[in-house]
Formats: sequence, C-alpha cells, structure tokens
Amino acid sequence: MTRQFCGDCGTPLTYLHAEEPDTIDLTVASLDLPDEVVPEDHVWCDRMLSWIRLADDLPRYKLSRYAEE
Repeated sequence: MTRQFCGDCGTPLTYLHAEEPDTIDLTVASLDLPDEVVPEDHVWCDRMLSWIRLADDLPRYKLSRYAEE
C-alpha cells in the first residue's frame, strides 16, 4: 500500500493498494469541494464512531475492501 500526505501540513490525502492499482481512496475531509466527489463504498465501518449513521445504500466493508472475511 502507498499513502500520500500533504507536504505542508501532513494531512492524509490518498491510499493506494497494490491489489487494486486502478483505485485511489481519497480522504474526503481533505478536499476543498467534497460534495463534488461521490463515494462508491465505505471502508473500515467497524471503526466508525458509534453515532455515525450512513444514509445511503453503498457497499460497506467492516475493514478494507481487500480484507473482508
């Protein structure tokens, strides 16, 4: 895996996994206009804060989409 960070502040920006070379995960909070990027799924759902409620029907993975049981 490869992670990329902002060179100025260190904010995590991207996550690339060798098993999915055509996929780049973006940290939505790092975007200037996050509403313009539509997600395809949710990962690490087993680590969400207890009060988070996702209001969509996108696929959800307990861990990463590569480590599912």
